[in-house]
Amino acid sequence: MRPCDTRWNSHYGTIVSIIVMFEAVVEVVEWIKSDRNQDNLGEATGLFKDIQTFDFVFHLFLMRLILGITNELSQALQKKDQDIVNAMALVEVCKQRLQSLRDDDFGDLLHDVEKFCEEHDIVIPNMEDLHFVPGKSRRKAPKITNFHYYRVDLYFQVLDMQLKELNDRFNEPNFILKILIVWTS
Repeated sequence: MRPCDTRWNSHYGTIVSIIVMFEAVVEVVEWIKSDRNQDNLGEATGLFKDIQTFDFVFHLFLMRLILGITNELSQALQKKDQDIVNAMALVEVCKQRLQSLRDDDFGDLLHDVEKFCEEHDIVIPNMEDLHFVPGKSRRKAPKITNFHYYRVDLYFQVLDMQLKELNDRFNEPNFILKILIVWTS
């Protein structure tokens, strides 16, 4: 199967499973890391460190939010018997929910991420501290807070890209043409 053949709902299910079974995932990666006979020891060591960071958890929860919203649309668009009017309505609902998420829900996401990190003993950065990218020069780094980085550079940027993609891909004439092509093939 090619990557483009993968259904988005399988990505959503994987993310939800990682969140629900986080402790087990960490244990498995730790077990792989501790087996010195593995060819992928460096990869497992890096993964073990990375998955236990605030940054990883933030990305995980953000993707769960976005894919949770787009999952219903994705499943509906895969149906052969989908009517155009219903599909366009689902696209609009999806765009509205993403816009609402962008406008109102950063605080809720941040709270959920912090709560998860507390439950799993993951260090939570002070949101008022300056944000530095590991491995990059601190002198040349832009002077932004962690709060700005997570809210503007990640949250807003990812949601804006998703909304742009939906607007570009599902403008009405273009979308109707794509549906007709699928139905006639």
